[in-house]
Order: sequence, then structure tokens, then C-alpha cells
Amino acid sequence: MLVNVISLFFLFLMNTGTVVIEVNGLKNTDGQLFISLYNDADDFPEVDKEYLIIVVDSIPGTTVTVRFEDIPYGDYAMAMFHDENRSGEIDKNFFGIPKEGYCFSKNFKPVLSAPDFGDCSFTLDSGSVIMVSKVIN
Repeated sequence: MLVNVISLFFLFLMNTGTVVIEVNGLKNTDGQLFISLYNDADDFPEVDKEYLIIVVDSIPGTTVTVRFEDIPYGDYAMAMFHDENRSGEIDKNFFGIPKEGYCFSKNFKPVLSAPDFGDCSFTLDSGSVIMVSKVIN
């Protein structure tokens, strides 16, 4: 019982907030969206290395909003891709350029390579952070 009370006390002391991501400019409602939140620069934007991921299996329109709840305060970056054909990965052309829609937090638009964490990172240090990102491609 004492352990449970102590655990609840420390949980109460943890500073957490909400990250709200709005993705707009989707070209259609086919397939699914993979919206990933990262908290480690070494992992960004690698697939399967995200801190948290939300998969939107049924896309309601050309704008989608998701909420990551109870996120510990800290620095984060978001990456999203629109898997139109439900292959489970982003399709790329011969040169490695994505053929399906994607976006990053802070509306960062990469030129010749994937972005660095610092290009897209934002700080969650109060109740909530709202990120709006427009889809590229």
C-alpha cells in the first residue's frame, strides 16, 4: 500500500502535457497516416525508433488532428507520412525522394536529405503545445 501511495505521489509530481498535431494539405483520404513523436536526436526521423506513434487508420478529411496525452516535458520532433497504398512504409522514387505525402514539425522542408532533430524540435514545457504542419508532396 505504501509503495502505491509513493508511486502515485511521484506520478503527480511529473510534469506532463499534451502535444496536439494538426496535419493539413493531405491530397486524399486513401490509406493511413503514421504520425510519430520523437524525443531523441539520434533516432529522428527513423521508422521504428519513435518515442510514440499514432496511426490514423481511417482518414476523415484533408486535415487531421491528433493528441499525444501525458507527455513528459522536454524536447520533441514530429514526423508524419501518408501511406496511401497501405504498404507500411513511405514509397520513394529512384532518387530516394518520397512519392507519398510527408511532413515534419515546424513545417521544416528538407532539401537534399532528411532533417536533423534540431531542425524540427520544439519544447513542451507547459500544459500543451500545438503544432500545425502542411503536407509536402
